[in-house]
Amino acid sequence: MDDTRDRMLDGAIRLLATDGVRGASLGKMLAATGAPRGSIYHHFPGGRDQLFSEALERTTGRHDRWVEAHAGPTAESVAAAFLDFWKAVLEGSRFESGCPVLAVAVSAPDGQLFDKAGSVFASSMDHLAALFEERGVPRADAADFATVLVASAEGAVVLARLQRSLRPLELVAGTLLARARELDASPPGTARG
Repeated sequence: MDDTRDRMLDGAIRLLATDGVRGASLGKMLAATGAPRGSIYHHFPGGRDQLFSEALERTTGRHDRWVEAHAGPTAESVAAAFLDFWKAVLEGSRFESGCPVLAVAVSAPDGQLFDKAGSVFASSMDHLAALFEERGVPRADAADFATVLVASAEGAVVLARLQRSLRPLELVAGTLLARARELDASPPGTARG
């Protein structure tokens, strides 16, 4: 079975997470994956933008499935799973990798790929909000907390990479998990401020 397409998508994810859009050239991706040059337009007729767009979808799908699989029955456990994912990415890459979606958001020019990053972030936040709702957090609070969780963790991941330390993520995690415990402690159906 030819796994060239999968290797190319995974290579694009790694390059976006480490080098951003400008640093993730097709040449680098081909070299990193061993894929033949002609395979780009064979598997991705839309070229680089299609490859990167599908890589963003793949990475968020993996992330969302990981969080769901590792979350327990509370809002705190969902937040902890989300944060643990980023801890694993940072440690597993020796602080070389961050979020490929964020990399696209900050380095892609306005256009199709930039818009794709926005829709992927929105989808991921909707997924988190749904997980919080399933655990009894009212819809508005779930959506708000999902936004705070993603925005805070993304910033912490950037600082952790720059400092080559988990400390920024750990500091942010302490505050976010405390907030998640507050959401868990509120009676169901009540406004949670």
